[in-house]
Amino acid sequence: MQDEVPVEHDATEEKVEKENSFQPPLIIAAGETSEAGYTLQRLDRQTRRIGVINNDSIPLIINDVEQVCSASGCGYRGMSGKQPFRRALLGGPFYVTNIVPTVLEYCQDFTSDEGKEGVGPDSLPGRGRRLITFTDSRQGTARMAVRMQQEAERSRLRGSVVEILSWHQRTQTSTAPNANADLEKLAARAKQAREQAEEYRSWGMPDQAKLSQAQAEQLEQAYQFAIGGKAATTLVSRTWTEMVNELKDKADIRGPVLKYNYYLKPEVFNENGGPLKLSEMLLFREFMRRPKRTNSLETQGLVQVGYLGLEKIHKLPMHWQERELTLDDWRDFSRLRWNHYVRESNFTQLDDELKNWIGSRFSSKFVRNPESKDPEDNQNRRWPQIRNGNVSIV
Repeated sequence: MQDEVPVEHDATEEKVEKENSFQPPLIIAAGETSEAGYTLQRLDRQTRRIGVINNDSIPLIINDVEQVCSASGCGYRGMSGKQPFRRALLGGPFYVTNIVPTVLEYCQDFTSDEGKEGVGPDSLPGRGRRLITFTDSRQGTARMAVRMQQEAERSRLRGSVVEILSWHQRTQTSTAPNANADLEKLAARAKQAREQAEEYRSWGMPDQAKLSQAQAEQLEQAYQFAIGGKAATTLVSRTWTEMVNELKDKADIRGPVLKYNYYLKPEVFNENGGPLKLSEMLLFREFMRRPKRTNSLETQGLVQVGYLGLEKIHKLPMHWQERELTLDDWRDFSRLRWNHYVRESNFTQLDDELKNWIGSRFSSKFVRNPESKDPEDNQNRRWPQIRNGNVSIV
């Protein structure tokens, strides 16, 4: 946010002032912290002036000394001469795509003008509410309409994914023991199972270590239930194929969303294989990358993407333990590489007939052995290796 105070002066002076001086954006924080330079100010809603005290002003916590991150212990000040915070420059497309759904909430439900029976608001998307707009930009209107459609599909997909995972989470069986259970033996069995898992792991027997680890977690959870403690929640997970098969049975995806995409490409989104392909396309659109600045189910903390086979890793690389790093640290680091290198670099595969409908440019790439002697190009890259200096994979 920038403090804009209207001042009447000559146009030449304004040009010289813009060239010789730069007023950085004001950083707004959640709480007042005088040590970090954040102070309480008042913002007038009408004139947008800062420092005006009246009945129509609102309080803001502002830092106008220098741009630093308000997080404790964060010393990031930007890089390459750039500011540490990105400015939020919002235009017409953003406001229209966010205002239209809100306006539709107050519009009238669908009513048949011809008196036809069997077609009601409950059987139509958005209860059949309609809105007429007028504009002199046909291309701009078309782009905003497509964007609103894609945002609606993303929103419905996100809700469906959370709904499916939430249902499986609620229906998982409880491991609470009965009143006759010996708590001391239960705790001893849990400790013994965890020790066995460590032994199997040291012996190079990952499958047996995984079974003992799962048994130890179940016994520990049962013990916490028995003593009335707070047991760690065991999160459910679904494979990609399982999630696609459950999404294709959702009424909204088989209904309005499929009809809209069938109108665009009937050869792909037909009634037979269309729901399956549409579900895979929507799921791929949401999880093909882990965004750094935009919102998604991952960045909002609602869903975590896992990778099959990652839990089977039981061998640490050379010099890893010398840094006092554990097996869980190596798995977390491997997950970071998959999130920010494999997915970010498009080392994933998608059906060619779906690439034009995900809403963004996508070109599949391939990753090679790091010891490959073939030169890299736009479609083929080597697996990243440790190099001298500070190198980031993110």
